[in-house]
Amino acid sequence: MGGDQGKWISTLARNKKNIYYQKSGDGYQISWANMRKFPLTNAQISKILDTYFVVSGQWYLLGPKEDDPAPGGFGEFLQMTFSISPRYASVIAAVLVDLGYLESQGKSPVLLRKISP
Repeated sequence: MGGDQGKWISTLARNKKNIYYQKSGDGYQISWANMRKFPLTNAQISKILDTYFVVSGQWYLLGPKEDDPAPGGFGEFLQMTFSISPRYASVIAAVLVDLGYLESQGKSPVLLRKISP
């Protein structure tokens, strides 16, 4: 993604290009469906990769259900660590996959793992 130009991507479970993100200052600005923009900072990305996706090669559950996030899933981690609704796990994971930090497998459930540097 060169410069400030943004990019349209899909969530990992659906093939709808309804996520838009672009580089912005210390991270990214993300828009999803009809929701307002929200930031994903480089510090948050580092914390996600270093605290949640600890073991490279291990698969982790996405778990984005807002009212009942999967115990130990990425959605629950976002809720407990950043006070972000678990539903944003779908969006943040898609961005991290597109940026090359994570890879995904499956559609239901979606599994994620960190790509080794």
